[in-house]
Amino acid sequence: MALELLGLDSTDDAVREGRWELDGREFIIRLAWNEREGAWSVDMYTAERAPIVVGGFARTGVDVLDNIAGTDRPRGRLILEDVSGAGDETGFDGWGKTHRLVYREPRAEET
Repeated sequence: MALELLGLDSTDDAVREGRWELDGREFIIRLAWNEREGAWSVDMYTAERAPIVVGGFARTGVDVLDNIAGTDRPRGRLILEDVSGAGDETGFDGWGKTHRLVYREPRAEET
């Protein structure tokens, strides 16, 4: 099952943050536009603000949580999807228009 993380595209701010329940626990996801990289950096924290991912980048089709160990992280995958079908990376204004951040719960064989 996939859960689109709504609200991240509802502003023109260079820093966006929201809270979502994933795997029955609350997490904070923060996006910040990195002009030098021309990409969005992604930080993820527990509800208590313990860091899980700091300074990761949202890249089309790539799991932000890949190679992140620990029991604090959600078990699924956090992926930037290109909904335009062009296969491009997102720019500053692509959220909700050409791209969306999606949480995919783990498949049965992954649990």
